[in-house]
Amino acid sequence: MEHPYGTLLFLKNKDPTNYVLYKDFFFYCIIGLYLFLVWYYIDVYRNYEFLTQTDEGGLVWYFSLISSISIFLSFLMKIFNKQKNFYPLLGLGFILLLTSFGILMFNFSVNEVEKGYENDPLQISYTFLLLYSFVSFFIC
Repeated sequence: MEHPYGTLLFLKNKDPTNYVLYKDFFFYCIIGLYLFLVWYYIDVYRNYEFLTQTDEGGLVWYFSLISSISIFLSFLMKIFNKQKNFYPLLGLGFILLLTSFGILMFNFSVNEVEKGYENDPLQISYTFLLLYSFVSFFIC
């Protein structure tokens, strides 16, 4: 029997029927997670002039750049290479992303980079981490 979402949301949990309540809501949370990830990258790249004025902001910018390149390369490897050997590169990109979040959170304050929620990468990173903790609670 074909699963309605393919294998994207087929969770491997202890439930033999793999029944998860509110699977549509969980699916939209994963889409929101990717949306906030792309939104964070766009806001960091847009604020290049402000972030590179300090060493910490430059690290945030460069770590975000390396993270986005590694995540993009791992998805290309998944598409073109059928072997599953891209997970270390994906993990490296995610660790660099979390490091850039941490540097940004500990060295800048809200609305210091740019005014408004939609332009401030710090607030976007807070939202991403909250959404990621919510989604990862149901995966583990």
